[in-house]
Amino acid sequence: MKKQTPHTIILFFLAGIFFILYNLLNFSTPRLFNSPDETMHHAFIKQFAQTNQFIFPHTHDYGDFARFVFPRSTYGVGPVIVPVGFWGLNVVYGFLAKIVGVSFVVFLTSILVIIGVFCWYSLIRHLFHRSVAFISSVLFLCQPVLWYYTERSLFPNVPFLMFLIIGLWFLIVRPLFSKRKTASLLNELFGSIVFFTAILIRPSEVLWLGVGTAIVLFAYRKKVDWTRFGIFAAVGFLFLCLYVLVNGVLFRGHLIGYAASQSAVLPHWYSVVFPFGIDISQIIKAKYVYLFQLVWWYTVPAGIGILIFLNQWKHRMLPKKQRVYGAVFFCMAFFLLVLYGSFHDARFSLHTIGISYTRYWLPISIGLLPFAALCLLRLQEFFHRAWQKQLVGAWILFLVFLLSARAVFLGDDGIIKTGENIAHGAEIKTWTLAEIPENAIVVTDTEDKFFWPERQVMVNIKNGDIRMGIHGLLKKRYPLYFFTPRLEDNTMKELQELLRTSSLELEKIMEFPPHEMYRIKIAL
Repeated sequence: MKKQTPHTIILFFLAGIFFILYNLLNFSTPRLFNSPDETMHHAFIKQFAQTNQFIFPHTHDYGDFARFVFPRSTYGVGPVIVPVGFWGLNVVYGFLAKIVGVSFVVFLTSILVIIGVFCWYSLIRHLFHRSVAFISSVLFLCQPVLWYYTERSLFPNVPFLMFLIIGLWFLIVRPLFSKRKTASLLNELFGSIVFFTAILIRPSEVLWLGVGTAIVLFAYRKKVDWTRFGIFAAVGFLFLCLYVLVNGVLFRGHLIGYAASQSAVLPHWYSVVFPFGIDISQIIKAKYVYLFQLVWWYTVPAGIGILIFLNQWKHRMLPKKQRVYGAVFFCMAFFLLVLYGSFHDARFSLHTIGISYTRYWLPISIGLLPFAALCLLRLQEFFHRAWQKQLVGAWILFLVFLLSARAVFLGDDGIIKTGENIAHGAEIKTWTLAEIPENAIVVTDTEDKFFWPERQVMVNIKNGDIRMGIHGLLKKRYPLYFFTPRLEDNTMKELQELLRTSSLELEKIMEFPPHEMYRIKIAL
């Protein structure tokens, strides 16, 4: 048996602690979620695990009004509901749920992270050296965005990144070593499958991954093993066929995702690659707030580490594999900063960890870790005794842990507040399932996550088409309810007047401070 190094022993110990920390929300709350994305993924994962269906059929015949009956993060296509955007997580976790059970699905992301940190350690040790690998792995476990979205376990961003890291571990480190070439090629097979599973989960990342792959192939063009590359390409082609099959056959070719939300006439030649446009001022603001200011204890040392790295590159002190890592990272960071930095999130001003920029830029945040480790190692050089270096390093990493925990648990989007929201939602859902008929439809704006899929929902009562659908469904004798945060008197009066234009009225039936439930009726 291979002897474990002190670094790996410490990582095993930390991994056990962080597995518990990553699942505090799962251990302490019912199976309810605080976002439409997580709710959608859980419903479709369960559906696929139990029925092998990618879609969610309506349980009742709503006729022509079915196109209005669906929650956020989904879309109504005839008599079925399909996921908006990327369905890969539903399939991957759905397959795993067949093995471990649907109730265990919420723990899969944290398990992937624990596996991922050891693959990350091995990768960085292969590319840099053991000290950089160890420090960046501890920083990996504490990284606040990774930690937060591992707690919020059914967003696709963390699973995508973990499958990518595990796949690259097989492809680069090649742990399944054998003198027999056929056995050694298992690294390519397993690595390619896991790598393209990551892309299946988030196909929008394929462009920068393609550029990164091209950089590696160009850098090592004289050493390319065409058998290994052929396996990689063949697996990629099979995954492409799977992607086209599911989109084309099961979704009947409907375009549901980023592209569907954009104008059919592209405003710029670059809009195919950058669907949100290129907004330089927005990129700068988003980068400063959500990549620098929000997690400064990571980005400041990483910035110093990048300067150290570039200086070594300038003086030809870096081996080729580190230069390739730098080239891939800088290209990836530039692309993701432009792509997602140009997006105008309606919640931009909140400056909290739960805003979308943080998870979209997670590959950058993780890619920065070796540079942050270089900074810490340079700081340790100011101390001469080994125990002094270790003590300084330990205190800095402990401070990083405390700052990260504060970012993860506190604030409006923090895990503490999220847990409170889930507990409140569970109370509402329990009452709803007991008191509201099975064929009822709940109309709401942002609280659909409390009801679906046990009760069907409609979103945005202020929309004229939705109100028309409500009126039609009431005439078909479906009970409809309106659930909302408590509205100010003036706002409620305006809503009642708007509803009267569609011959609708509200009757309050229950309060769940700060929310209220109303019955929707046809006005006489």
